[in-house]
Amino acid sequence: MGKSVDDEIKEKAFQLWRKCGRSPDRVVKELREQGHMVTRQSIDTWKNAGAWEDRAARAEALEQTAKDPQLSGEEKMIAALIGQKNRYEQYFETLPIGQMDTQAVYAYTNMITTIQNIRQKTASYKAELFTDFLKDLIGWLQQNDPAAVAAIEKNFDDYVAHAKDKWRA
Repeated sequence: MGKSVDDEIKEKAFQLWRKCGRSPDRVVKELREQGHMVTRQSIDTWKNAGAWEDRAARAEALEQTAKDPQLSGEEKMIAALIGQKNRYEQYFETLPIGQMDTQAVYAYTNMITTIQNIRQKTASYKAELFTDFLKDLIGWLQQNDPAAVAAIEKNFDDYVAHAKDKWRA
């Protein structure tokens, strides 16, 4: 069996292991039903060598983040991209010293660039929304509570500095 086929079976085993409640016996049964003759010992070896427990915990945390209703679409997109970035980094660690996968490096580099671009655009958009919000607030306060405008003017620079620190991408 070739290395890529072994890797595909190991990945399928990992996904089944997560899906089947982390039961090696159920994974063996499922894989055998799909025509792959694996043993319980193989699953245990793959689980330990591949650090499946840690990998599953990271995947579950990422999935939970993606489902978080408090996150914006951009934040969910960044979380998914970061998960993929982490998978590439794990893959790079498995390569022998001196060996390089140029296509993976290219994809990884593009992913990093995409993450940075999304963060920059999101930060710019947040700053624009913040400015528009302040304009609306000050306009409303001038008509309804002129004393509040004086309080805003007094603390305006400090608040803008605070907002920049908070929303910096």
